[in-house]
Amino acid sequence: MKCKDCKACCKGYFKSEPNKFVCIGVREPFIINNINRECTEYKELLDIKMDKVANSGNDEFYTPLYAVKPIAKYIPRSSKIWCPFDTDDSLFVKYFRELGYEVIATHIQNGVDFFKTDVPDCDYIISNPPYSVKGKVFERLFEIGKPFAMLVGVVGLFESQERFNMFKNHDFEIMYLNKRVAYFKDYGEQKPSLNPPFSSVYLCSHMLPKQIVFEEIEKSA
Repeated sequence: MKCKDCKACCKGYFKSEPNKFVCIGVREPFIINNINRECTEYKELLDIKMDKVANSGNDEFYTPLYAVKPIAKYIPRSSKIWCPFDTDDSLFVKYFRELGYEVIATHIQNGVDFFKTDVPDCDYIISNPPYSVKGKVFERLFEIGKPFAMLVGVVGLFESQERFNMFKNHDFEIMYLNKRVAYFKDYGEQKPSLNPPFSSVYLCSHMLPKQIVFEEIEKSA
């Protein structure tokens, strides 16, 4: 069976029990009364998942404020922060500046390519990198050698041999969050997407007091 006209995955779904189907694109169960109708309830979720996994280039998803706050407590107030995948609209940039940090915001749409630009004078590198190039991002961050924190989806993070070897050969820390982060695509509305079918973590280097840290987020924050 195929979800009717679903442009997100086109992989369909299989029936697991009466009136319950599991979307093959995200492995998420959902209830459906008419199998011939268009799958609208999970379309936005599927867009997020499949756009990223397929490396479609449509992986510009923005971070809500509640997901920015947990990392701030680990940054000394006198620090200079580089946010290399952020415009001035970014809530990373706005919140850090509000707290009194000096922030350098750069983004490819403003002509600054993270992989080609000179590293600015900074103490920490913090952002939410594009999913499609996250492996290359971490490679360069380890090469740069400055403390960093990147908010990334945990699914598939270590599942290539190349990334496995990279993380095996470098010191890093992970911050686990108690809830999934609902990213958004429009700073004007900041309307959260449906919760993605994966958890997000901060993967850090030389930032956290121990290798694994747990933080709680409040989505109303």
